[in-house]
Amino acid sequence: MNNIYEKYLDNIEVLIKHTNEGKIGWRKTNPTTYIWSSINKTNTKFTTIIQAVTDGPWEEETYYFKILKHDNEVVIDIDTESNESFFSLLQTLYNSIFNNIEKKNLDFFNEILDLE
Repeated sequence: MNNIYEKYLDNIEVLIKHTNEGKIGWRKTNPTTYIWSSINKTNTKFTTIIQAVTDGPWEEETYYFKILKHDNEVVIDIDTESNESFFSLLQTLYNSIFNNIEKKNLDFFNEILDLE
């Protein structure tokens, strides 16, 4: 493996860790897409997008992961259809985001019903 590839994998692992710790404010934009918009240390606005797509109920998902700069310049563009080695990590990231958002939604639902 080359160093760039390994660094991408390492960075996605950090993204998973920060997601699990609630440090990243992911938002659901449609049933299969989550985004996170922020500003980095050099004041550059960016948006991170992850999407799961399937061709049918018995097909394995394809994960699309992108990072865009504020002007919509694509900085990172990874999909598991053309690069299967990212499948496990992107699936883990996607599921972590899904679970965190669903927990927040349930907490909100409980709150409006005054159950907790």
